[in-house]
Amino acid sequence: MPNVKSSSVIFSEIFTRQIIPFLQAEGLARFIVPRAELNKTFLPHGVEATRHRMQGQRVVSRGPNHSNASARYKEDGLLEHRVLSLTYVIAGQIDFPCGKYALHCGDGYWILLPPGVPGSDGSRSFTERGGSCDTLSISPRGRGVHLWIRHSHDASYALLPGENVFIPNGEAAQFLDIINEEIMAARPHWAEVCLSSLQALCFLLKRELEIGRFLLISGGLRDEEKPVEGYDPVVQAQNYIKTHLNEHLTMERVARSVHLSRAQFARLFRTGSNQTFTAWTNQQRLEEAQKFLRDTEWTIPAISSFVGFRSASYFHTFFHQSMGMTPQEFRNRKPVIKKRRSSRG
Repeated sequence: MPNVKSSSVIFSEIFTRQIIPFLQAEGLARFIVPRAELNKTFLPHGVEATRHRMQGQRVVSRGPNHSNASARYKEDGLLEHRVLSLTYVIAGQIDFPCGKYALHCGDGYWILLPPGVPGSDGSRSFTERGGSCDTLSISPRGRGVHLWIRHSHDASYALLPGENVFIPNGEAAQFLDIINEEIMAARPHWAEVCLSSLQALCFLLKRELEIGRFLLISGGLRDEEKPVEGYDPVVQAQNYIKTHLNEHLTMERVARSVHLSRAQFARLFRTGSNQTFTAWTNQQRLEEAQKFLRDTEWTIPAISSFVGFRSASYFHTFFHQSMGMTPQEFRNRKPVIKKRRSSRG
C-alpha cells in the first residue's frame, strides 16, 4: 500500500534532481505551447510534430456546467479540457497528442496544453512510436493542484499507487493561472514572468510534498466528467472581474483565468449569471462608479477611468441610459433622510 512518506520522496526527488536544475539552467528553452493549428516553425529545438487524420467526430459533453471536459473525440482518444495541463517529460521519448498533431520530444521538455485544445483522454499511452516514457503532469483542480506520474511503454501505460496526489494550495493554482494568462496574452516580458512563476510553482510544490501537505488519490487518474467539489467557474470569474475592474478586461482574459475557452466561458457565464459577460461587467462598473460619485470628490473622467470604462463619453452615455440621469445629476442629488416618528401621541 502507498503511504505519504513514499509519495513525498518520489515527487520531491523529481523536482530536486531534474525539474528545478533544468529550469535554472535552461529557462523556457524547452517549453512548448501547442495550439489547435500548430506552427512548426515556433517549436523549440529538438521537438518534432507530425500531423494525423482525426478518426472520429467531436461530441460535446453534456455533463454539469463545471465538468472538466467540454468535448470528446472518442475514436481518437482525445478530450477538449476546460482546464490547462502542464506535462514534464521525466525520461524517455514522448508522443504527445494535441488535436490534429502529435509532439515528439525527449526528457526535460515541458508541454503546456491550453484549455480548448484537444489532448489525451488518459486511455492511451504516450509512446505511439514505441519505446518508454515517464511523465509528470500538473493541473489546477478546485482550490489546489493535481499531480500524477504516468509510465508509458509501447501501447500500454501504468499509473502506480502513490504517484497520484492532490495538493490543496491555492497559491499553486494561482501560479498556473499566471503562467497560462501571460503566455496566451503574450504581454511584454511574458517569458520572464512565466519563468519566475514556474520556478516559484515548482519550489512551492516541492515544499508542500516534503512536509506532507497533500492527499493521496486512489482510483482513476482523472474523472473528467466529475464536477470539482466547491468550484464554480462562473463565481470564480465574477470574483476575478470585481478585483480587476480598473483594467482592460476581455472575455478571453477572464476565460483564461478560470481555465475555459472563450466559447465555453461565454455559454457558461450567460447561463450562470443570466447576463452576458459585457452586460455583467458594465453593471459592476456602474455600481462601483456610483460609490465614487457619492463618497469622493474625484472628477467624473477620473472615476470613469478608474472603474474601467473605455472613455468618459461612453461612461456618460451608459450611465444616463442605465440610471435616467447624468453622473453629475446623480452626484448632485441630496440624500433623503427619513425623519423618525415620535413614539409620543
